[in-house]
Amino acid sequence: MLEGLMASMTEDEAQKSDFERDKEVQFSRFGTFLFWLAAGHLIALALLALLLL
Repeated sequence: MLEGLMASMTEDEAQKSDFERDKEVQFSRFGTFLFWLAAGHLIALALLALLLL
């Protein structure tokens, strides 16, 4: 009985770690999206400034 309890605990921990890993991947994707969004705006502003000067 104790072994079964320990096995279920490790399975729960494995599921939690997978969930945490998925959350970290989502945050890194969101960060990458924000970075390219900001970089795109800076590039667009630089091109606009070059055209206007």
